[in-house]
Amino acid sequence: MQARVGGAFGHLSNQQAAELLDRLEHRALRQLLIAHVSANNNREDLVRSAIAAVSADLEQRLVIAPQSRGTGWLVI
Repeated sequence: MQARVGGAFGHLSNQQAAELLDRLEHRALRQLLIAHVSANNNREDLVRSAIAAVSADLEQRLVIAPQSRGTGWLVI
C-alpha cells in the first residue's frame, strides 16, 4: 500500500470510504461523487463493489471521477 494511502493523513481506501458511508444517513442522497480515484492504484469496478456492499441502491446515483479527468457538470 502506498504511504500516502496508508498513513494517518492519507487518502481513504475503498473500504474506508464504504465504512464511512455506512455510518452516514445516505438514503436521501441524490448523488454520490467519489472523486480523485487513482488510475495507478485503484479501479472503478473496485470502487463500485465497495460501495455496493454498503448500499446497492446507490449504484444508480454513483458518479466516479478519476484523478486524470473530472466529471461533467452535475445537477444537484
